Amino acid sequence: MQPAALLRSWVQVACLVVFCSAAQAFESEIRLMLGMRSVEIDAAPLVPDPEAAGYVDNERFFRSVLSLRHDVGSLRFFGQGRIVFDDSDDAPNGRETKTDSDVTLDELTASYALDDTKVLFLGRRNISAGQSLGVNPADVFLKEGDLDRSLPAARRRSEIEGIDMVGSEFFFADGSSLLGYWAPSIGDLNEDAPHRAYARYRTTFGADFADIAFFAFDDTTPGAGLSIAYPFGSGLILYGDKALRKGRSLPEPSANASVGTPDANRWTIEGTLGLGYIFESGLAMNLEYTHLSGGYDTFEWGRYVDAIRANTPPADPAQGAVLAALGRIAQENYLRRNYAFLRLHRSDILGLKIDAEWTVLYGVDDESGSVNLHLSKGFDEQTTLFLSLGASFGEDDDEFRRGVESGSLGLFLERVF
Repeated sequence: MQPAALLRSWVQVACLVVFCSAAQAFESEIRLMLGMRSVEIDAAPLVPDPEAAGYVDNERFFRSVLSLRHDVGSLRFFGQGRIVFDDSDDAPNGRETKTDSDVTLDELTASYALDDTKVLFLGRRNISAGQSLGVNPADVFLKEGDLDRSLPAARRRSEIEGIDMVGSEFFFADGSSLLGYWAPSIGDLNEDAPHRAYARYRTTFGADFADIAFFAFDDTTPGAGLSIAYPFGSGLILYGDKALRKGRSLPEPSANASVGTPDANRWTIEGTLGLGYIFESGLAMNLEYTHLSGGYDTFEWGRYVDAIRANTPPADPAQGAVLAALGRIAQENYLRRNYAFLRLHRSDILGLKIDAEWTVLYGVDDESGSVNLHLSKGFDEQTTLFLSLGASFGEDDDEFRRGVESGSLGLFLERVF
């Protein structure tokens, strides 16, 4: 979204809020986050000559996030916008520093409670789903490339551009709920995206109040799935997410170093099974295993790597087109079939209001992965400082080394007014 359009949207919301507030009592909250993230670039696994291809050594992202929640009677407004400045180091061949800015409107929505059991909402909204912390098959419309794992866990999923939608949610006396929305692709609404629809029924069962949700969705192809979390007491919980999708998203590289089209009629299953446990010391652990039937097996992965080698650098326009197609493959959420995830979290270390989180996402098929460490320090109820460190590991032809980010450092300050 252009800065002028973002500013116009915020002004319209502000005027509407002021108008509605004139006659009714209201509550509001403003949340501001400022931060910097530095990324180490290593393009050697992608191209034989990163300098000639124009890759830089380092990128620094300066981030400003503003969110506003305003309640007026039964009407609630919520908006969140981000301004990110990209200040890149000089390229190795001496080109000038690249500086760019991007303004994103993540959410701008209004919701109205008809009564205690019915809520209607309209606008751009960011709705997450599922229980899994590593690979989450239930978060069906999430693009993993948009997820910044250097952010604090509480902010990671929310700092993503939402979906323009209209929907409703119903709450029942037994504690269950029914959510549904439609997200059309019309003009500037959900531009460059398909029409999307989503429905979810969520309830609890058993003496331990296990949580279960059934969902169905449709974008270019239909799908369905479920999420479940079952507590066993004494700090132990088992959880999982599973989704059944029609249409494999990954195209199939062939033996002659070309790229085929995805199989639109193939049904794929994505599933994650997780275990969470809280030790007496207060240390919390999550361990997850994921299987994606639509991912590349060893044979297909070999063809994918061979195709990149055969077309890099491109010697003619035809090879360039193949290389572009191979690059689009790398934008898919995950490329292989089996993953493991580990998270360790400790709150209020030594009574100093310092929280620490360490995560590892591990590709079982090729033994590559990523590691992230997050530290946060609360100074008071309104102010928190965050520090993040991240790195990828593996061989050059492995999945997590086919990206260009080899390491990152982030520093963020959040203030709630």
